[in-house]
Amino acid sequence: MTLAYMGGSPIFLIISAYLTYFYTNVAGLNPGVVGTILLVSRVLDGISDLVFGNMIDKTRTKMGVCRPWVFRMSIFGLIGIVSLFTVPHIAPVAQYVYVFVSYNLANAVIATIYQLSIISLPTYLTRDQGERGILYIWANTGQFIMQFILSTFMFTVVTALGGDQRAWIIVTGCIAFLGMILTMICVAMCKEEVDPDEIAKASGTEAKVPFIQVLKAVVTNKYWWMILGFVTLGTAVYSGTAMITPYYSQYVLGNTTLADMLNSFFAFPMMIMTPFLGFVVNKVGKRNIALFGASMIAVGSVVAALFPHSIPMLCTAQILKSVGVGCPTAVYAAMLADSIEFGQWKTGIRAQAVMMGAQSSGGKIGAGLITSAMTWIMAAVGYNGMLEVQSPSTVAAIQKLYSVLPLGLAAGMILILVFYDLDKRYPQIMADLKVREHENA
Repeated sequence: MTLAYMGGSPIFLIISAYLTYFYTNVAGLNPGVVGTILLVSRVLDGISDLVFGNMIDKTRTKMGVCRPWVFRMSIFGLIGIVSLFTVPHIAPVAQYVYVFVSYNLANAVIATIYQLSIISLPTYLTRDQGERGILYIWANTGQFIMQFILSTFMFTVVTALGGDQRAWIIVTGCIAFLGMILTMICVAMCKEEVDPDEIAKASGTEAKVPFIQVLKAVVTNKYWWMILGFVTLGTAVYSGTAMITPYYSQYVLGNTTLADMLNSFFAFPMMIMTPFLGFVVNKVGKRNIALFGASMIAVGSVVAALFPHSIPMLCTAQILKSVGVGCPTAVYAAMLADSIEFGQWKTGIRAQAVMMGAQSSGGKIGAGLITSAMTWIMAAVGYNGMLEVQSPSTVAAIQKLYSVLPLGLAAGMILILVFYDLDKRYPQIMADLKVREHENA
């Protein structure tokens, strides 16, 4: 699973952290129009997660349920990433049409199936809560390792190659190829042990139910909604920080290359601490780990707001926010896996990939909303990526987007977690499910 998350993370990181900068500062597109395109595309994303999640859950092959989709999408992921950066030099309207089509192909189709199949895979490997938690911890460790590597050298390598469109295509294409290889290795190494048909038979239910029934089971699961909201806000913090850092480095700090350094301080702590969470997650609880993380995001945001031009303090703020984002990210999927058991306990329907789609949906919604909001704000204050010097109001807006906005998002995360109590209820839910399965055996 570590390799799978390493292989799958480039497409998400590139879309959420670097694509907007490429559109505005390399392709020269209007940030307001780009933001609108991305927001409209999120509507399609929300639909695609449910549709493709249902498609994956109904898949039955010799390779299993998720593994064949992971394999296929690892190949298409390479195509999707490269297409994002091959914006043709044509009339502006045609350029925006290309952006809309390529973005939705890469994100709403390829990345959706890719992420859903990878995220859902551990739920088809084991039903043990502890084992799943450890699997996701190590999977996220792999993701953070890849994010750290990319965050550390991306701008440096692109700049060394000329910083133009050709440079972006070469770098992102190489990254996508590496991700494909790592994902294929994971597919070859793992085996699905959880048979959804056997579980359904033991529970006296159907494994393949009409989509409308699956949808009803999902939307009536309160924990699914809580985690969806939590993932949305948490991803918004991550994507917003990653997206605004290059602008902040260039226009507030006056040095674009500082983006790689700040991004490395944002990525490195996640990579280091995530394995240690595996030793405490079953003792401390996923909810408490996530709550601690949200609090650290708030503290880091305050530090960035108080010391906007101090490189050491900004690095400290990045570390705090990194810890803050890393904690909930490490337990998102495990929390959703628990909500699958709650859903089966409540409705008798075990919609694994659809339920796990909350992480994919939340990630896309969070990244999309924050990207759209930021680009609209930047457009409203007169940002122009083709100008070397921005107006004072534009610089002030970038500064606030970097420090103040994450604070509000962290407050929302804390509020949701106050009402989350599935960790306490889970043992009894599993005991009830085992009784039902025994009665129907």
